[in-house]
Amino acid sequence: MPVILDPQTEKRNKIRQWETTAIGLQEAEARHLVRYSSITHWRNWTCREALYDFAQQSAQASPTLVRIDEKRLALFTPRRTR
Repeated sequence: MPVILDPQTEKRNKIRQWETTAIGLQEAEARHLVRYSSITHWRNWTCREALYDFAQQSAQASPTLVRIDEKRLALFTPRRTR
């Protein structure tokens, strides 16, 4: 029998999968990405959900998830050229 997940559990599973796509800060700097969002503490679900929602709403800006250190995440975007 399939397991039915509640919406919050399902969203948190999506967030965990999304967080595995995070690149490192050095790679972000090498790609000339600049910080686009506030830095989020990864252990706080409220912050993680807010960052995920913001990334979904900001898809047009092509945000990239960056792991700042072992405890923090942020969204970065390509540096704007004039």
